[in-house]
Amino acid sequence: MTTLSILGGLNAVLPTTWASIFDAFPILQALILESTNVGGFPGALTYALSAPIAAPPGTVQGEEGPRVRCPALEELDMYGEEWGMAR
Repeated sequence: MTTLSILGGLNAVLPTTWASIFDAFPILQALILESTNVGGFPGALTYALSAPIAAPPGTVQGEEGPRVRCPALEELDMYGEEWGMAR
């Protein structure tokens, strides 16, 4: 799957859950998010996307440099009334 759309309470999701979601879709190219709750920007989501991840087993540290989740991500659309970005 290269496109993932999520609708819901985005800022209620734990960083570890976001990490698991993004790790499950390593070739993700488009992420479309729509928040249905007021309560602030989903910082856990952006943290999980930007946090460095471990190199694959058998890789020498520093051989590949820092790795990120969803390296093919080209499009990130975020919508939410509380951010003033309604559809």
